[in-house]
Amino acid sequence: MWSGFIRQNEEALRRVQGERLGKDMTKRQKKSLTRIIIAAVLMIILKFLPVEGWLKFVLYMVPYLVVGYDILRKAFKGILNKQVFDENFLMAVATIGAIALGNYKEGVSVMLFYQIGELFQSYAVGKSRRNISDLMDIRPDYANIEKDGELEQVDPDEVEVGTIIVVQPGEKVPIDGVIEEGSSTLNTSALTGESVPREAAAGDEVISGCINLTGLLKIRTTKEFGESTVSKILDLVENSSSKKSRSENFISKFARYYTPAVCYGALALAILPPLVRMFAFALAPEWGDWIYRALTFLVISCPCALVISIPLSFFAGIGGASHEGVLVKGSNYLETMAQTKYVVFDKTGTMTQGVFEVNGVHHNTMPEEQLLEYAALAECSSSHPISKSLQKAYGKQINRDRVTEIEELSGKGVTAKVDGIPVAAGNAKLMKYLNVEYSECEEVGTIVHVAVNGKYAGHILISDKLKPHAKEAIRDLKKAGITKTVMLTGDMKRVADKVAEELGIGRNSTREALSILHGMGMIERVQGSGNYISKDAGGSIHRILRMMLALGTITGQEIEEFRCMMEKAVCLDLLERGLSEEQQTYFEKLLQGMEAAFTEEFLELDKTFHEQLICATGNPLFILLLESVSKMYQEQIACVLQQADENGRGELLTQHRAIYNHLMQKDKEAMLEAIDRHYIR
Repeated sequence: MWSGFIRQNEEALRRVQGERLGKDMTKRQKKSLTRIIIAAVLMIILKFLPVEGWLKFVLYMVPYLVVGYDILRKAFKGILNKQVFDENFLMAVATIGAIALGNYKEGVSVMLFYQIGELFQSYAVGKSRRNISDLMDIRPDYANIEKDGELEQVDPDEVEVGTIIVVQPGEKVPIDGVIEEGSSTLNTSALTGESVPREAAAGDEVISGCINLTGLLKIRTTKEFGESTVSKILDLVENSSSKKSRSENFISKFARYYTPAVCYGALALAILPPLVRMFAFALAPEWGDWIYRALTFLVISCPCALVISIPLSFFAGIGGASHEGVLVKGSNYLETMAQTKYVVFDKTGTMTQGVFEVNGVHHNTMPEEQLLEYAALAECSSSHPISKSLQKAYGKQINRDRVTEIEELSGKGVTAKVDGIPVAAGNAKLMKYLNVEYSECEEVGTIVHVAVNGKYAGHILISDKLKPHAKEAIRDLKKAGITKTVMLTGDMKRVADKVAEELGIGRNSTREALSILHGMGMIERVQGSGNYISKDAGGSIHRILRMMLALGTITGQEIEEFRCMMEKAVCLDLLERGLSEEQQTYFEKLLQGMEAAFTEEFLELDKTFHEQLICATGNPLFILLLESVSKMYQEQIACVLQQADENGRGELLTQHRAIYNHLMQKDKEAMLEAIDRHYIR
């Protein structure tokens, strides 16, 4: 009976015996392994001992209790708590029944191999948790507060909003805030995935979890530790298992009905056939045989493998992703990700290494080594990746005593005096600013133009390198069913085109995207300040939707379906965060107003109800999208609402109240059904 099980788990059993597994196991898992080994050894010994009767029973109870006492205890607690039907109860009934029938070996063996399976499950879960924990190295251990001229380390939870904290080079920023004093370079790769360090100075906002690389920073906190970026990320990952996939939810519901059905089925199998044999056919009941068959049915029908396997596979997937540096919020998102058809990439630090190197010196009027020396010395005070690449290419110790009058020109470059000679190093804007004629570079990359003593001395080509496995990754994604890959970058067009061509990937420039959005009236450009979402962005979306509807690109039904889907997203968000007392009072008054309203008033209150649901989220994306789509939807159903009689308005009011009540009761399934009933006509 057990030969197949043993063969299937031979490899796993060898791993249990391996050194690596032993190192990764917890104390509890090692204890469980010890119990399994002791029980297995005792079973082998008992097989060769010629014992019978009560002595045999007592001896076999020793390995049984060694390996299974915790299962029996859990089953007993489940009975006391009126939560009877679980895998512990099934295993307890099956093994005790086998022992009661005199099948001691089978009873102990069932418990033994069940515990082996539990050990492998525990190890897999533990490994996934460790992968997640390793990723969570962004958690700060302390915050520095200056008192009487000395730094005092305190728990980040104890730091109040508005407190000045000190972050030294090499330390993590513990709490979100604004830099009050100092400038530095920040490593944000753990949070953003961006490998290129970010420059930060007084007045800049910084988020917790990033690492201070160079200068000392004094930061005024703007959030409590519990509300900071790093805390929210940690909470997101640690609670990822709470967001279950559809298959997990189905299995959980299935197990609630299946397990009792199996138990009652086994009971019927043990009792009914003997009774039928006795009273219908006047035969011997054979109670022992039928009880044994019932117990066998109980063991082989146990749904624990089914109930465990699906959640475990998702958890292992989340843990495996964490090991690779990918955060997954929950198994529902992992399930959705399997349907992905389009993948959009950043360029720098994602498809490329984010490590800039000097790849050429062009149009130089002096030796390359001398040009690099001037550029490296002029850039010696900067920690920018471009400056570091110049210093690396120079390859000698930087003597800062040779450099004076260093001045950084924002967005242009630097000027300085090297050995008393004026040197300028930067982009084309710097050359224009200094009225120096320069030569364009035909190759792709970042160009550092150098002027020495007011005359053009040449330019240095600096370019990023592709990651070694980037091409392979794109190829594997396409093999896996991804229909389109796109690289979105703010880099120069020719740089982006070259990288996209080498990778075999589509390219969209951020500049192009902004231009398109500007043309659509969704982006406003403010000279010298940047791009902003237009105040009339919602109106722009509305105009686009009307055009699409007129052209037949979309239908009224599709608008209605989208509106329904988005309202579900809004209500699910509100269900998680909850409504404030003020918001609850507002909705109650709104619903009361709808009860007494006439057609015109009812139409306006109906619109207000849905608008306030959106606004309650505080999510600007929800508000922007749904305001524009709702406008279209209201146009679609206006005539229906205007023609609605008292009964029709009463039905609509009931639907609105059902959505609100289920939201307040946190009844997810009922709330979603109520939204469907409201929108499906």
